[in-house]
Amino acid sequence: MPPKGAGAKAGGSGGAVGPGGSPALVEGDGMTNGIAIVLATLVAGVFLLDATVLHLGLPILIGKQFASLVEWASFWR
Repeated sequence: MPPKGAGAKAGGSGGAVGPGGSPALVEGDGMTNGIAIVLATLVAGVFLLDATVLHLGLPILIGKQFASLVEWASFWR
């Protein structure tokens, strides 16, 4: 078992604090290029699977949901 406080991440007790009191990023946190590539590949794969096999119309569905989100957000303006 590691000693208490070893490997502590931001947001825990004694973590670094950024502007506005939000937890600051600690070295090694955040999105790396590898994570971004994997996520982009997964999203593209889901759209490709939809276009070739599932035929659910995901681009249209996502567009309609985004339009609803914009309409909902404009209410709070």
